[in-house]
Amino acid sequence: MSMKDTDILMTISVPTSIPVQRVKDLLCNAIEGGSNYWCQSMDRRGGIPIAVAPFRNDVPFVEGGWLEVIEMADVGEENKIRLDLESIKKGLQIFAEKYPNHFADFLNFNDDATTGDVFLQCCCFGEAIYG
Repeated sequence: MSMKDTDILMTISVPTSIPVQRVKDLLCNAIEGGSNYWCQSMDRRGGIPIAVAPFRNDVPFVEGGWLEVIEMADVGEENKIRLDLESIKKGLQIFAEKYPNHFADFLNFNDDATTGDVFLQCCCFGEAIYG
């Protein structure tokens, strides 16, 4: 059995510039409903005044700001996750690599609550473990 050139798959990495506002929009999709089934709460951290970062999705993008994501767990248990600029950058890379269909929806302005949820899970867990 011979292999044809058309049978060989190639994977390439292409750098992509993404405006911060688009990432904020994606995070907003998760905060406003996409992740409510597993995310108990998201609390501001880092002493960022509301005047500086009026919305929760702004906080991780302000120097020293981060969100504490509380994952729903069994009664009496909490899993606290730090969502900061570094975890967002890593999550965006994972999102692009592991979930290219969702990432394409994001790039094409076709993102929704599900897209935001997958993105937030990539930031928090390194993969989509829910849904």
